[in-house]
Amino acid sequence: MYSAKLYYDKRKKSSQGYPVKVMVYDSIFKKQHPISLRVYQTGTKLRVTHELSKTLDQYQERISFCNRHRLDPEQALEVIKEGHREEQELEIEILEKRLKELKKEKQVDLYSFGEQFIAEKELQGLSTRHFKEALTAFRLFSGPEPYWINDITYEALNDFVQFKRRTANGASPEASISKTLRSLRTIYLEAQRRESLHVKRDNPFSILRTLNIQPKKAKIWSPEEIRCLFNFEPKPSTSNRSIEHMRWVVGCFLFQFAIGGHDLIDIAGLKWTDIHEGRIQFQRMKNRNRPGGGPRIDNKLNDFALDFIEKYGDRESDRI
Repeated sequence: MYSAKLYYDKRKKSSQGYPVKVMVYDSIFKKQHPISLRVYQTGTKLRVTHELSKTLDQYQERISFCNRHRLDPEQALEVIKEGHREEQELEIEILEKRLKELKKEKQVDLYSFGEQFIAEKELQGLSTRHFKEALTAFRLFSGPEPYWINDITYEALNDFVQFKRRTANGASPEASISKTLRSLRTIYLEAQRRESLHVKRDNPFSILRTLNIQPKKAKIWSPEEIRCLFNFEPKPSTSNRSIEHMRWVVGCFLFQFAIGGHDLIDIAGLKWTDIHEGRIQFQRMKNRNRPGGGPRIDNKLNDFALDFIEKYGDRESDRI
């Protein structure tokens, strides 16, 4: 609760006399807040003039408003010093603040919800590594305390981007930042879909559009260049071990083309059970989080592909 009275400050006398102030007292925090009125008197006692009485009434009305709406100290002092806007307008603002406190906007912790989200994905058999890495990267920025999802704003994410740029080692971190933000966006959007969490309806992740990510220039192989690889010969001084490794690398690269031009990670995951009657059948790693794992690849194995599998395949392992 707040109260106010006139205060005649006789500790220091200026050329105009002793200053008259309004002393505001906060009975909850036991603090006094003097407010200068720019009024001075020279007598030994305060004379309560008509103007001072009107001024005190004005401050009393402001204090009554603060007490009625249970304003916090910072808000109350602002209203007491500066006055308040139309009561209806300020009351709306106060009620919204009160509603936010009651709901606490659910105060959903990003990391707690992130763990729940990851657990749900793992139950579906989906990959969660990039979500775990994103939460770890953001925690290095935010610290060990809970981080409320509703505190994720454009400004907060911009601070995170600048933090990552300052602490990055070596090459431009833009691609890494983009990957982290896209993973956090997926978690954020999932929290938004759950109405009981009362997550604000906005898109702070529009900051992704500001990142300067240079696309990698893909090497375009001509048919002549690929044919040259079939006749690859290492330098005469190359050791037998290195020669064998080089031929394996070249062969693996050509094998990617032979089964339809697939990524090396797809090659690494191929199993003997993926081969059926001279065909290779599998689902691409990049589609693993799509419903059903995405479309199924079903390509014929040509003679080169069959020879490569026969030469380098490991029959003692589940994977080729």
